[in-house]
Amino acid sequence: MVKLYFVCMGNYYRSRLAEELALYYAAQQGIAVQVDSGGLSKIPNLANVGPIAHETLLYLEQKNIQPQGATRMPKKCDWLAIKNADIVVLTDADEQLERFKQAFPEYTGQLIGWQARDKQYDPWLNTLELIDLKSQELIKQLADTL
Repeated sequence: MVKLYFVCMGNYYRSRLAEELALYYAAQQGIAVQVDSGGLSKIPNLANVGPIAHETLLYLEQKNIQPQGATRMPKKCDWLAIKNADIVVLTDADEQLERFKQAFPEYTGQLIGWQARDKQYDPWLNTLELIDLKSQELIKQLADTL
């Protein structure tokens, strides 16, 4: 069982999509994974309506993926879950790496950084597709090493 932990700022959009896609692609590859995610910023964020971003749910629906964790509310990054993860993924390393290091200076595990900018900062970037591609790549790498 591989434990993955996805990080974004609000645990509402990017990390939640990565979590759902990792579960989906791991099931397709026959890989046992445990996924979790959290946000580095203030949670709850009153700007975020409901438990998960509407865009995330629409993207999953378009891919015919039934989300498994769509009803849970966003949560802050959890040290115990991070410490116990085999791999921690920062969905946007440029935005999150320093905050992650400040919040969890004792973390010494495997840390992967993606460049999936939040849509509010880079509306031209296809963030959802990028997270999809990166999730597929991550699961394929795991499948190749197991």
